[in-house]
Amino acid sequence: MSIEVILGIILILLSIIVACVLLLSNNNSSHSNFKSLSSQKNNNDNNLEDIDFVKVERTSNGKYTLRQKMIYANWKFPPILFNMFRFSLAILCFMIAKTYFKIFLSTIIAFLAFNFANGFLNRAIKKRFDAFDKDYPTFLQTIVSLLKSGMNVLTAIDSASEGLEDTSLLKSEVKVMMERLRAGVGEEKAIGNFGATIDHPEIELFIQTIILGKSLGGSLSMTLDRLAEQVRKRQYFRGSAVASIAQQKGSLWVILYLLSGLIITIGCKAPDLFAVGLHSNGGRMVLEIGLCIILLGIFWIKKVINIKV
Repeated sequence: MSIEVILGIILILLSIIVACVLLLSNNNSSHSNFKSLSSQKNNNDNNLEDIDFVKVERTSNGKYTLRQKMIYANWKFPPILFNMFRFSLAILCFMIAKTYFKIFLSTIIAFLAFNFANGFLNRAIKKRFDAFDKDYPTFLQTIVSLLKSGMNVLTAIDSASEGLEDTSLLKSEVKVMMERLRAGVGEEKAIGNFGATIDHPEIELFIQTIILGKSLGGSLSMTLDRLAEQVRKRQYFRGSAVASIAQQKGSLWVILYLLSGLIITIGCKAPDLFAVGLHSNGGRMVLEIGLCIILLGIFWIKKVINIKV
């Protein structure tokens, strides 16, 4: 057995193991954070240093670090493990592709495999964003109504979350915040860490509104009402943006299906054409150039239609 085969088997096993870890971590929700926080409080009420707080990490150009993205995805394993999965998948695809194609196309396939692994992370982040966002406008509007009735802001937040489903991500985040307050954490620190594991643009506005409203006073209900209106408008614009690119996404898949069907039809009707083309240098070069253009085109379209509102 050659060293390439042994290395390939090792990479396959490593990729399968890490993929299983990714799937198991993706199924975890913020309820685990709430349970761990509760156990910390019960085990040691006087030691607040045991409670973990999330600090937003960014690179020098303002983008999130890999560790921060994994926090947003609620993945509970070290970033080095995900890097091992990405590079192992890329190397494995490169080794497989290299047995059939030239080095340039093999490199492109490895690059796309690396970005395909990133897609798991981005989908997990978006899934948590959508889970939080679907309850957010209703949650804010309920707080506004409770504040107008004379209720205290923290009590209003807790009461507004009670109207949400038990599986709601937003409700679990509120429970974590309230549990921190009961554990003796300062209000500003506990409120400031609300929703810190979710990549949502309006969470910071909500936090600043609550903190400033408690310290400076003012019409908190009016400010939150405006924030709720902004969240609803952003949801509308986001839906419009997704609808506007739906045709482009559909066109991409239609083209791929037609191309695949054309190749299969030619292969069935005239297999000699493929045999001659694949066994000649010119035919293989044309095939590889075509595949390169198709793969790069798919990658570029995915980047162009990746609209974030």
